[in-house]
Amino acid sequence: MIVKQNFPHIKVNTSINSKIRSKEDVRRYMLLGVDRLTLHHDINRDFGLLKEIRATTEIPIELLSNNACLYDCIYASNHMNIDAHASIWSSTERNTGFPRLNCKDIRLRDNS
Repeated sequence: MIVKQNFPHIKVNTSINSKIRSKEDVRRYMLLGVDRLTLHHDINRDFGLLKEIRATTEIPIELLSNNACLYDCIYASNHMNIDAHASIWSSTERNTGFPRLNCKDIRLRDNS
């Protein structure tokens, strides 16, 4: 909202981390003046909801289709947080990437 008020020419895109999963989420971001919506990956296959969201706004919508996380992964927030801070850790600090590794382990073990 602050960016759009002070620099209206700058395009603002939501992040997948915004967790947009509903028409109400879309409306809230519309009020902030975003130019593109990146919807949460958990709704990528909910075609009914995607149609409803499309009918709610003319703002371009982006879907990220190659998410490696489990559906509705309990580690997703931690995983994204670790990734976001990875570039500032020194070489002496150890980032095992536990959330990502555990998610992948579950995915490999569960063949259903």
